[in-house]
Amino acid sequence: MSDLTGKVAIITGSGRGIGAGIAKTFSESGAKVVITSRHQNECDIVVGEIKKAGHEVFCEVCDVSNEDQVQSLVNDTVKKFGGLHIMVNNAGVFEQKPVDEMDTALWKKVQAVDLDGVFFGTKYAALQMKKKNWGRIINISSVAGLMGFGGSAAYCAAKFGVRGFTKAAAIDLAPYGITVNSICPGLIETKMTEAFTNDPSILQTMEQSFLVKRAGMPKDIANAALYLASEEASYVTGTEIVVDGGWTAHL
Repeated sequence: MSDLTGKVAIITGSGRGIGAGIAKTFSESGAKVVITSRHQNECDIVVGEIKKAGHEVFCEVCDVSNEDQVQSLVNDTVKKFGGLHIMVNNAGVFEQKPVDEMDTALWKKVQAVDLDGVFFGTKYAALQMKKKNWGRIINISSVAGLMGFGGSAAYCAAKFGVRGFTKAAAIDLAPYGITVNSICPGLIETKMTEAFTNDPSILQTMEQSFLVKRAGMPKDIANAALYLASEEASYVTGTEIVVDGGWTAHL
């Protein structure tokens, strides 16, 4: 397993689901982790689990669509742990509405969290990482950043945007020893996807397109993030890892 001993990592949206899975995996690998969510109760649960395992952690409530809150999150992390080495921009929302029925408020809500939040997290993390000439930024995109889905125009636009942003940011930050990559999860069992994973008929239909005949688990994404955060991935930047059970293999 990759060793993150001595590293400090922020994982946004880590009060549950994929983010919580990444935070736990990073802490098990030696990192000091920062849990963030818009909801204090979610943060408290994950923090309690990590502390019980004997690892260093703290939490801060943060809405990633609010630039000031993201800046404060990064600054507070540096004050608490003395630096920042790894930033995982994971927080996201999923809203479905056909494009001809979508209102501007829904569109802006999805872009604000799923795309603006990635920009804010990357910017303020990079400002700290440049001081040490080392950093790992990992942005969570989606298979919806690789192909279109009906009723998901806002989400697809944001997730395609995350992939493009990641590539451009990798170019900007490479001179400072900072790698920037994205992960594109497929169907992962989380609260966000329970409408699909809790309905056997829907899940069975979706699994017909998967080469690995199951939904993924948060740990599947956490393992990919652990690799990208590690020294072993020092030659990997400006690209994406697709973790989707072979869903998009036919594209």
